[in-house]
Amino acid sequence: MKKVIVTLMLVTSVLVSYAQLKVESNGRVVITKKMKLQGSWNHVYWDETGLCKSPVLYPNRHWYLQLGKRGKEVGGLFVHTIHYKDMWHDSDKRLKNNIKSMNHMAEKLARINSYTYNYKPDLFKNAPKEVLKESLRKRYGFLAQEVQKVFPELVKENENGMLAVDYVSMVPILTKVVNSQQKELKTLERTIFSQEKEIAQLKAILKKNNHSLNSDDMDLSEDEPILYDNTPNPVNNNTSIGFYIPINSTSARIMFTNLQGKEVYAVNITAKGKGNIIVNSSNLYKGLILYTLEVDQQIIDTKRMIVK
Repeated sequence: MKKVIVTLMLVTSVLVSYAQLKVESNGRVVITKKMKLQGSWNHVYWDETGLCKSPVLYPNRHWYLQLGKRGKEVGGLFVHTIHYKDMWHDSDKRLKNNIKSMNHMAEKLARINSYTYNYKPDLFKNAPKEVLKESLRKRYGFLAQEVQKVFPELVKENENGMLAVDYVSMVPILTKVVNSQQKELKTLERTIFSQEKEIAQLKAILKKNNHSLNSDDMDLSEDEPILYDNTPNPVNNNTSIGFYIPINSTSARIMFTNLQGKEVYAVNITAKGKGNIIVNSSNLYKGLILYTLEVDQQIIDTKRMIVK
């Protein structure tokens, strides 16, 4: 009863001060015109200048309006669109229990597919045309049902049985996978570098015993295309790649790819016979790079280099 009396007193006080308010029979407060609420150092307005003449609450100065505060947070917020310049997620170690490192995330993440999609128009049947066009745009994301099978704690079901995904919590999982792959790549690079050194030592031994693998000692009588190891390897700046292109060939090129097979650079070769190209590391990605000689659209050989 006390709450009802206090509420009536507040409403009456507001009605006396601002003629823009009225109370319907069901107790709902209706704001019919622009209203200015007096604060200790600022003003807040409520009018119908929002999108499609919708009601909007805003301060008379940029930034000075807040919903909830520390220790008095708003319990839930259901909105259609959010535009923001900054967002923070409480992540202090002192707030957390059961802190554990994540393992085998790559295997789990591989079970989740990424999709493009559009929301169904029925979800926005009451929305204005301006809102409908934006709402039906192409989107990128996951399917909650797939995420639920792998990370059930990142999926929430509402009272209507619809599923929602905690996209923010996917970021640490993706970070873990990327970091793990970087470590594996570094290990692979060290292994390849070690093998390249062993190969170079073997070549030196063969050369000492008059069995050099240099191009000067190669039998080119059959006029076959050849791709030689780049020098130096690893590469800090420029590296030279030798080759032999048969006289009767019509086209040749050396293409450079990453470990995923994506071509990152290519050099067309017009010279015939023995030759070389100089490649600058700025044209390549850092890490392990594969380079392939292609003659008359046929792959001849593929070798590796490490770009630092």
